Amino acid sequence: MSDNSFPGRCYGKTKLPKPRFDLGVELEYSYAKEARSYSRKLGVYHPSSLKPKVCRRSLFYDRKGIEPKRSSSFRDRKLFKLGHVIHDGIQATLERIFPDFEGEVTVAFEPLEIYGHADGVLREEDWVIELKSIGDASYKVLVRPVKDHIYQVHCYMVALDIPRTQLLYINRNTGDMRLFRVEFDEAIWDEIVEIIRVNEEAIKNNVPPEGVNKAYTCRGCKFNYYCEPECLQETRS
Repeated sequence: MSDNSFPGRCYGKTKLPKPRFDLGVELEYSYAKEARSYSRKLGVYHPSSLKPKVCRRSLFYDRKGIEPKRSSSFRDRKLFKLGHVIHDGIQATLERIFPDFEGEVTVAFEPLEIYGHADGVLREEDWVIELKSIGDASYKVLVRPVKDHIYQVHCYMVALDIPRTQLLYINRNTGDMRLFRVEFDEAIWDEIVEIIRVNEEAIKNNVPPEGVNKAYTCRGCKFNYYCEPECLQETRS
């Protein structure tokens, strides 16, 4: 078959310059650059941080307004981006299905200095909506909502005065979804209030509480550069 049957550069004789563009390198550079900045409000309590086994020192630094640092790991950044893509897709679908759906709702409960964003609210149906993308291994053993997430959505429920949440988990490997309904539990809210009360006492006395000091947890902490926990010093020596 004659080359003339398919005009264009694919069958042409012109040589292209040597490839210098590498998509993987460009993405990795972009993710590393994004890791240097953190957009969350400083000096407040974030709902995702108010959980049963929170590192008290991390919470102390967060409330003090210490500048956090994101992980620069390419893998972590890819998962973070993938989670955003999944969230954006589901939120767009909900906006199309439900005219009253509002995505990325600002959450503010000033009496306890709690600030954040809920993934969405269905106003007429009276539901808080929270989306969680997780890996296949975690999804396979998911029989109830993760306890940390239950505490997180309680902050949303109180701040938005909507006493129930639909918590949707999405398997980022397969797209499968699993839904749990969470009703407001006064006992859980009391625990959150107590976590804040104890931390506020530490802030008042300006005495950082004991931290977790476990390499697995501290390695991914956004304050490890400031805290310099012993467990990480031992692994570096």
